[in-house]
Amino acid sequence: YGDYLGDGCGGPALGVGYHVLWQLVGTYVVMQLFTAVILENFNERAKGEISAVSVDALNEFVDAWTLLDPKAKQWIPAEKLSDLICNLHPPLGLKTKPLTRGAVLNVIKDLNIPIKKNRIEYHDTFIACV
Repeated sequence: YGDYLGDGCGGPALGVGYHVLWQLVGTYVVMQLFTAVILENFNERAKGEISAVSVDALNEFVDAWTLLDPKAKQWIPAEKLSDLICNLHPPLGLKTKPLTRGAVLNVIKDLNIPIKKNRIEYHDTFIACV
């Protein structure tokens, strides 16, 4: 290397500095790309473009609830929860599946919807089903 060092090709300090700078900039760029991909995916999910439950299923829930709560009190008696579950298509309910009382009660138990004064509230039920 001795012949090239004197001709303006740099020196050990310049080579080490260039290498360190290259590593830092490269790491920074890769980290920014990685973060951008994660944030983009998060934004898409937040916008609702990728949803576990379709808008039609959510509308079906609202319609089924309206049949059980025509005065829009935002609650229904707890014993009507099985009717709600049986009137909703999957993934929110069991309408297309063969039903036994035990299966319906297992689904209701798994939803873990709080019962207040022998009533279930719309918001709690909606969140549990979705």
